[in-house]
Formats: sequence, structure tokens, C-alpha cells
Amino acid sequence: EFRGDAGDDHACLIDDVGALWCWGSNTQGQSGPTDAVEDCGVDLCAVQIDLPWLPTSIEAVELGGEFSCVLDDAGSTYCWGRNEYGTLGTGSNKGSGVPVPISGGLSFQSFPTTQNWGSCGITIEGDAYCWGWWGWNHGEEFHTQGSDIRTTPTLVPGGLNISSMGVGEDHGCAVTTSDAAFCWGTNDRRQLGDGSRTNRTEPTPVSGNQSFV
Repeated sequence: EFRGDAGDDHACLIDDVGALWCWGSNTQGQSGPTDAVEDCGVDLCAVQIDLPWLPTSIEAVELGGEFSCVLDDAGSTYCWGRNEYGTLGTGSNKGSGVPVPISGGLSFQSFPTTQNWGSCGITIEGDAYCWGWWGWNHGEEFHTQGSDIRTTPTLVPGGLNISSMGVGEDHGCAVTTSDAAFCWGTNDRRQLGDGSRTNRTEPTPVSGNQSFV
């Protein structure tokens, strides 16, 4: 089973004992501690992300544009790397070369899905939360409030019990535990599947009454 991800210029994989290895560009610390990467002599060798404050058993990893996030076996999420747009979910825009926990004390059942500068995740209660920067001046549609940037996890409205989800540059889609599909965000290219070009600030049913898994 493949457990890993590729970002803009770096990649990470989880090995068979739950340890994380990363390699590639490290301009923002996204591939691991700078001193560890420099010890390789080049920035393309695999470096184990093995720090006291990082969980020993990693369940999933997702990479964005110059940042990385992991989910541990207790449902906690840690991110590191570039944070100019709140991509680490820590409540600030200060970057980190070591993994730091996202704010809010949330426990996730599935790992945050990422795009270039943002992430979303599903909590054990079935709620979806997103943080970071979503789209070019379309954040108000995605997040339902008047700013593109969210430095802390922000609840996606609608009261849905979500089982899975995915995100694009400025829209998101999710499937509920009753197998119904909903999308929200920018809809200029009909990416929400509701038969319109209207932007949606809350999850809107996908047309067709189909069941999805």
C-alpha cells in the first residue's frame, strides 16, 4: 500500500513501521530539519522526520506548496514548512522547520487533504474543517466569511456528517455518511455540479440524486 504524497518540489513516504521520510527542496523547511538535510550533502536524499514531539506512528501524510502535514494514530495533525498564508493552521503566519500541532485541539478521522496553500480535514465527529489560503480572491466563497486566509481550522457550515472530501484551488466537495455529494466554493466553470454557475458559501447538493462512496 502506497502511503505518501508529492508536493511542488518535495516528496514524503511512510515506511512499514510508521516512520516518515522526506526529500527534495527544503527552502522553507518542508522536507525536514535544515541541519539533517544539509548533512546529506545534497537536498535530494531521504531524511527521516524523527523528532521527540512528532508521533512515532504516522498514519498519513499530505504535502502542499512548500509545506507538509501528517496525521498520527491518535488523530492529531502536525504541519511544518511555509506558513505565509496560514497553511500550518497554528493561528499565525510564522513558518516552522519542525512539525507543530495545528490549533483547536481537533481530532481527525481522515487526514487533511491539501492544495498549494490550504488544507481540509474531517474530524471524528464527521465535521469538515479548512485552513490556509483558498484561491485567488475566492476565499470568501470557500470559507463563507470575508477573508481569503484562515490561520486556524474553520468549520465548513451545513451540519453534514462527512465521510470523505476533496478540494480544488477554490472549491471543495464532500460525500456524507448517507452517500450524498455536496460541493461549495467558486462555480464559474460549473465545478460544483449543481447545474449553475452560482458561487456557494455552503455545501450544496450535486445534481442528479446519485449515491456516492
